[in-house]
Amino acid sequence: MTVSTEPTNYYIEMDGHKFLTSPEGRVHEIMFDYVAHMLQQRIWEPQTTEMAKNTIKPGDVAIDVGASVGYFTLLFARLVGSTGKVVAFEPTEDQFEVLKHNVQVNGYEDRVLLVNASAWDKNEPVETPHLGKMGTGVVPDDVLEKVGITEVNFIKSDTDGFEPNVLRGLERTISRSPNLNMVIEYMPAYLTKEGNSAEDMQAELDKHFTYDINQMVDTHNLVCKKK
Repeated sequence: MTVSTEPTNYYIEMDGHKFLTSPEGRVHEIMFDYVAHMLQQRIWEPQTTEMAKNTIKPGDVAIDVGASVGYFTLLFARLVGSTGKVVAFEPTEDQFEVLKHNVQVNGYEDRVLLVNASAWDKNEPVETPHLGKMGTGVVPDDVLEKVGITEVNFIKSDTDGFEPNVLRGLERTISRSPNLNMVIEYMPAYLTKEGNSAEDMQAELDKHFTYDINQMVDTHNLVCKKK
């Protein structure tokens, strides 16, 4: 990990990518969390990272739901190459601005589509995670189809309890994607907090995926493969 500066901007480097740090607010806390993990493991969510590196190929289409400041968005962008596509959903305004900057400074604007909204099962206002205020909810199927994407190869989803809503919003895309792998956060306490349940999530997963609920990666991520 290295720290660099450009005029008034400060960056840390993780896994070969530059990330803008922020002087205050929630983004600042998130970057310190990244740094703390990096000092221990040298990489963020190492098992999920390794799975992505072993799975995503040049020309693939990858979806990052709950992109935050873009660690996985940038990794996916490097892996899909100039012939692939990454679509990243991030609802919070502060994280989205840093995400957009990180995509630009790392040179991936040619292959990354950024969506400043919550991936949801309806096009309607939804509560933005952690902020307690209303934001925009969009059906990711609609977003993808609008730009001509009908099937995808990889999905990473981390939405702190809204996973069943995300899966319903991706129903058409998942159905059309025979070679799909997915890593999705599975935290029953978070699901309950947001009005969902572990049973809700497993019912959505059972429609299309094989998975082992007893074998998680990075403690809270569930690996799923299309049936």
